[in-house]
Amino acid sequence: MSFSRLSAALAALNTGLGYVAALLLVLAATGITAGIIIRSTTGIPTDWEIPLSVLALIAATFLSAGYTQLKRGHVSIEVLEHLMSARVNHWRFLLGDLLSLVFCAFVAWNAWQLTHHAWIEGHRLDGAFDPKLWPVYALMAFGMTTLSLQLFTQLLTNVRDPKAAGIADQEAEIAKWSE
Repeated sequence: MSFSRLSAALAALNTGLGYVAALLLVLAATGITAGIIIRSTTGIPTDWEIPLSVLALIAATFLSAGYTQLKRGHVSIEVLEHLMSARVNHWRFLLGDLLSLVFCAFVAWNAWQLTHHAWIEGHRLDGAFDPKLWPVYALMAFGMTTLSLQLFTQLLTNVRDPKAAGIADQEAEIAKWSE
């Protein structure tokens, strides 16, 4: 399989996970809303909606990380792009992607270990809802792994062909801003 096909497959996976994350956000909001309605209309206590919503939000956060990186939607300091040359920005992006990759791969590795430990030990969330924790940890690990893979493919793309990565085209953008 060629690098471009692998990169496209990863982009499709991360896009799909972005949609799954959006559905998880809707689930979290629906759960909280349902809990409020049930408590206010019937007086019946609900203790399931907050843990469910928290777990859905955790899953959404980690599953959407690769998609956010695919779109380069993470927080960046855009003013630096306009103050630096395209060459310096290219190296700044490379260094940022490399450091991010090292950190995210480290977190992914530890999340997989945490998943294994929770599976073996049978860890559960305290409370009446009492879900097992290994699926949540597995979603964290999977999300960080897809983020790491996305960073890796972007890093390779930036090294192989800066114009394809959209980084080397900044001189025209800088010139537009300086007019």
